[in-house]
Amino acid sequence: MTSRSESKPHVLCVDDEPNVLSGFVRQLRKDFQVSVAESGEEGLEVLREEEQIAVICSDYNMPGIDGVQFLKTAQLLRPDTTRMLLTGRNDMNIALDAINEGRIFRFLMKPCSPETLLKAFQDAARQYNLVTGERALLEQTLAGSVKLLMELLTHANPVALSRGVRIRRMVQGMLLRLNPEEQWRFETAATLSQIGCLALAPDLREKVNAGRPLTPFEQERFLEHPRLAAQLLSNIPRLDEIAEMIARQADAFELTAQNANLKLMPAGQLGGLLIKVAVAFDDLILAGKTDEQAMSVLRSKIREYHPAIVALLDVASTEHARSHDQRRVMLADLRTRMIVDEEVRATNGVLLVSRGQEITADVLARLHQIAQQLGIREPFDVIVPRHSPIPPRD
Repeated sequence: MTSRSESKPHVLCVDDEPNVLSGFVRQLRKDFQVSVAESGEEGLEVLREEEQIAVICSDYNMPGIDGVQFLKTAQLLRPDTTRMLLTGRNDMNIALDAINEGRIFRFLMKPCSPETLLKAFQDAARQYNLVTGERALLEQTLAGSVKLLMELLTHANPVALSRGVRIRRMVQGMLLRLNPEEQWRFETAATLSQIGCLALAPDLREKVNAGRPLTPFEQERFLEHPRLAAQLLSNIPRLDEIAEMIARQADAFELTAQNANLKLMPAGQLGGLLIKVAVAFDDLILAGKTDEQAMSVLRSKIREYHPAIVALLDVASTEHARSHDQRRVMLADLRTRMIVDEEVRATNGVLLVSRGQEITADVLARLHQIAQQLGIREPFDVIVPRHSPIPPRD
């Protein structure tokens, strides 16, 4: 019942009359690969097994679930797929239900001529290509924008990048127990949470990176960086919610009945609270506290930090400590995904990699280049997964 060709769009036809399905195959097989189903339930099974279905056409009047209900469920399973309804009933209420509930692209009446049917499927396939093509382009643009911002941080403010990487690692650990939709948004927000520091005056940025005390006026200026980051990111498509998360890391916290349940919290608010707690923990570690001491401080400040998020960080921090070891390595033994546990400097004292930064392919290549030109102080400490051997040297 299925004709397959990788070059043809894949369509699904659903009707409880076998002769109608046979007609679909005859009329469409030259231009499409056609799957058929004799009920809505069978059609849903096909959708669960096949990801790349461009068009669905369903009869309305079927036993079990009708065409409108089937297409409504199909929209949840395959939201990009173009949906059409075919019926012999000249009933406008059906058409309205189909459009409102199933988000139907086209409404076809029986009997439908071969020419009309083929043109409807061709139009529907073009609509599918338009939707998926725009999404692919947007995702590529988004990925490129985030990569560019990361490279900007790498060269302009590696200390801020290192801090963002540490914050992302903590947020990832907390998210394991929340399992929110589109987790990448929270991880990206955490990684870019310090990008607003690029907009700070150079003298203030240098003072922050060196960990020197700030005057009240300087502290006020520094606390503007989440808002500055949000202004920058809000101009990039699909980063508006990420921008909100970054901006809301600076929000004051007050536990209420509305925000007690983390899983019911809006993503922007939740992301801001996760970053806020991670930043506070990182501040305490940079100030010389142990993990246990830092967690004790956060648990005591129930008016400043969400207790449930602090508890999540406590678990994540403990699990990370149990599953990782500190190693002392030479540059030749350094590999991607290792975490630097002390500052890595050139022999002339220039800071190359901050403590807590994860080694990426770009960072590793830059270190080898600088080692040849200036030399690097080694060995240095790194964090690696427990029981992980040092990889053989290339």
